[in-house]
Amino acid sequence: MRRTKDFFKRSSFPKKNYTPYGYLYNRFDTGPFFGLDYGGPLRSMPGCGYGWMTTIGQAGFRVGAIIDGELIISPEHFKARKISISSRYHTKNIQSFDWEYEGIKFSFAFFLADHDTICCRVAVSETVPIVAVVTVPRMKGKWDGTYSFNRDAGTLSIYLDPGPWYSLASTMRADRGYFLGDRDDEDFLDDQPVEGSFGISRAKGYEKVGASVIWIPEGDGDHWIVLSRGVTKEESIECANLAISRAEEVLSSLVEDDDMFWSSAPMIEGDWPPSWIHSWVYDMETTRMMICPPAGMFNGPWPSWMGYLQRVVLAEGTLDMMRLSYADPILAKEAVLTMFRDSPAPNIPCIWANGGYNMVAEDGTPCGTSPAWCLPFHNIYVMYLRHLDKIWLSHLYPFMEDYLIWWLENRRDEDGYLVYKCSWESGEDCSPRLDPERKGYGDLMDVTRPVELQAAMAQSSRILELLGREIGIPEERLDFWKKVYRRYSEMTRAMWDEKEGRFKDIPKRMGGWVEAEHDPLQLIPLMYDVATEDQKRILAAKLDDFNSPPWILWPSWTYIITEVARAVGRYDLASEISYGVIRRVYAENDRRSYDWKKGPIPGVAREYWPLSLEEWDGSECYGWGATTLTLLIRNIIGFIEKQETDSASFILVPSISKAMAIPGKRYGLVNLSYRGMRIDIVYEILEPKYLLARLKLEGGEISRILGPDGEEVPIERGEWVCFKAENFRPYEVRTL
Repeated sequence: MRRTKDFFKRSSFPKKNYTPYGYLYNRFDTGPFFGLDYGGPLRSMPGCGYGWMTTIGQAGFRVGAIIDGELIISPEHFKARKISISSRYHTKNIQSFDWEYEGIKFSFAFFLADHDTICCRVAVSETVPIVAVVTVPRMKGKWDGTYSFNRDAGTLSIYLDPGPWYSLASTMRADRGYFLGDRDDEDFLDDQPVEGSFGISRAKGYEKVGASVIWIPEGDGDHWIVLSRGVTKEESIECANLAISRAEEVLSSLVEDDDMFWSSAPMIEGDWPPSWIHSWVYDMETTRMMICPPAGMFNGPWPSWMGYLQRVVLAEGTLDMMRLSYADPILAKEAVLTMFRDSPAPNIPCIWANGGYNMVAEDGTPCGTSPAWCLPFHNIYVMYLRHLDKIWLSHLYPFMEDYLIWWLENRRDEDGYLVYKCSWESGEDCSPRLDPERKGYGDLMDVTRPVELQAAMAQSSRILELLGREIGIPEERLDFWKKVYRRYSEMTRAMWDEKEGRFKDIPKRMGGWVEAEHDPLQLIPLMYDVATEDQKRILAAKLDDFNSPPWILWPSWTYIITEVARAVGRYDLASEISYGVIRRVYAENDRRSYDWKKGPIPGVAREYWPLSLEEWDGSECYGWGATTLTLLIRNIIGFIEKQETDSASFILVPSISKAMAIPGKRYGLVNLSYRGMRIDIVYEILEPKYLLARLKLEGGEISRILGPDGEEVPIERGEWVCFKAENFRPYEVRTL
């Protein structure tokens, strides 16, 4: 039995049986542009492997073994031998591939060692030959390449025009090397090993080239395999050798980073389905990957909309950072502040780190997402209510004011209505409701007066008033926002179609209403008392219509619908929608098989949630796809921040769906950070309608609990504070 070091033992990361697919965070990559590109995110490869997602294809390596003369490295090899691969460690920094065959245990842990090196830590219980296969993409139309294997030096190098060079190296003894051409890695052991260097002709028409090294582990302890890239072969080999010398140090530092995050991150536990527990982790880790390091025009950490093509988008940025603030509030708040502070214009235009605009209207106007799309001010307000950081808010508040003033000055028509410059600005690209010609970039200033913009201005002004009082903003400034709130609330209320009992847009060029499908954005007036009580009552009864495609297929719409439902007391509907989405999406994100030619890869959040993955056509590693975690906390566990800030009180609305409300089952959320406390919540189902709520507060004490009608609820005190609760009903937990 070989002895290896357990690097992961001391990490607080919840080690479980995760899917062996996913992404790793490229902490050096801030966009595919001159001076900023470090190869793109890292995506897992078939079998056990990782590679950079470059603009011309994936460059990376896979690791396997030879057991009793049989090569085991490809998915087909594992499937034929009924070997199940799992991942015991699955973070943005490190992913392990763990499996066992013939009593031999394997663990291959991949991580990014530096900006030009991917490293694999090899831990095997017995001494068997280890195989690595490197794959390098070739740019179409480019020239030749080179293969080079030096057994004495233990390095294999590959170059395809236009480069870079890629070199494999290891702490194990090199035995032999193979040139695979454009084949995959099945059954090359019968090929003739190749040593030395030779050219690779473009006449072969290769789109990619593979090569393999077989290494023999010697002695106890861990071994390392690295793939490095460089301008020359010598540079890539030098980089590889340097990475090997620092591999243990880097891995330890990444484990420490994971430990710091997960020691303060909330986690679900109990009788939740395993796919929910695993996918909660994928959501958290996807959210972590949405933070980019300072680069270009951004002087602090900043939020990207997804792991590819990193750019700032206000809607996604606030939605994702609100979620990150459950676990890492300091970093989340810093990223939001960077997004506002370092923007070249008050409207927070969509922009790359190099300063290039990314959302430009037909006339050349740089655009950013509106105050309606993904509720950016509401997200910021929730972040503040969660942690009450007045210093952060004092820095951010002036930029929030500038944003709304910009919209009032630049997107207001002659009658005072707010309008979109283009449908990209709305978030609903090419929406026929807003953009009849469906251009996306076409000028809409004289086309439609959307109800959601009037409501969002009212809502955002109200939030500015509430936040301003928290940090002592002078009353005359608050009076201005109160007037804006009143005016745009009145304008919104006037956009109510009495006949259909809902809000509608107004066309600018003719009378009447814009006749279009009822849109979730038109529900925004139900929040922050923008709508009248009668309008709320009538529209609340129609919210069930939105529990259907396409609205439940996109995180942006689903989030708005559930926030609106909860605002008007439709806790049952918010839970039903959330449960339906989470049950479907979490099972898909945790699946254990994957067709590498189509569909979204498991182990990471994605752009949207189609009813069938056969319909998939979107982006992976997309931040707002992790909104499922937000839905679970806010609409199933039902933890809601209280608007009053004189204590650490909060609202609980237990909302366990009928399918999960099985007597005796327990559903927990632990280590939730809130206003200086750590909160554990466990619901024990007594019967479908009732449950026993157990609460434990570290750093705080519960004084009393008020029921749905304001009545004091009997509680039992001990290590846990317990009370009987009715499902889908709100309870106010007051603290000393």
